[in-house]
Amino acid sequence: MNRILGFLLAFVLLFAVVPSNSAYAERESALIETIYYQDGSYAVITLTEERSAEKESTFARAFSYIRNGSKTYTYYNSSGVTEWSATLNASFTYDGSTATCTAANCQVTIYNNAWYVVSNSSSYSGNTATANVTMGYRLLGNTVGTKSITITLSCDANGNLS
Repeated sequence: MNRILGFLLAFVLLFAVVPSNSAYAERESALIETIYYQDGSYAVITLTEERSAEKESTFARAFSYIRNGSKTYTYYNSSGVTEWSATLNASFTYDGSTATCTAANCQVTIYNNAWYVVSNSSSYSGNTATANVTMGYRLLGNTVGTKSITITLSCDANGNLS
């Protein structure tokens, strides 16, 4: 009986969730791409990953990991002044063999009030999150142009975002 009890105790300790002394999240941002437009305006696309410093237990590793991240499209006018930005936020699970997107949303921030949101939608399927944003530009109260963008954020089976 003691032998069985000892085995069960060892099994529980092996898979116990041990809290970490450094349970915080760190965000890392990286420039992905700069797009230049004919009128001199440009956009900067950055990828931000949330990296948890919390150590996971053996029990947690037996299932899957969670990765959160965002991709931001920031639009600048030809003078280099920020006009607006759209950020796709997404959450993924991955386990070394597959990855799945579990949530997605897109937030738009306007820096120049001449711009306004025409449409903003986000969706996810498989291991990819997608945002479709259309911005309108007003001059003297009249819409004189629009800009439509698509942002995608994917996660591979090893938790790498792109």
